[in-house]
Amino acid sequence: MRIRPFFNRLLGVEISPTGDKASLMQWRNQYEVDWKRETRFLDIHLKKGTAHDPRHSLRIYFFWDNDAEQVVIGHMTDHLQSSLS
Repeated sequence: MRIRPFFNRLLGVEISPTGDKASLMQWRNQYEVDWKRETRFLDIHLKKGTAHDPRHSLRIYFFWDNDAEQVVIGHMTDHLQSSLS
């Protein structure tokens, strides 16, 4: 599934891809989760704020399960590591 970034000005939140999977694989243990006997990549995140201090920002990392037609949350509420961390 390809995600286009979406920003809600009223709430100040954005839904966007987490980043390039190949570059994020150096932190594989953070960006991959086991789900229904598969390893799935947390390819989408909802974010608010840019600070790495969890008191001033929000991150919810998830993926969409087509079969179950549901969002599966793999990590929240703080940043996962990336090249920007």
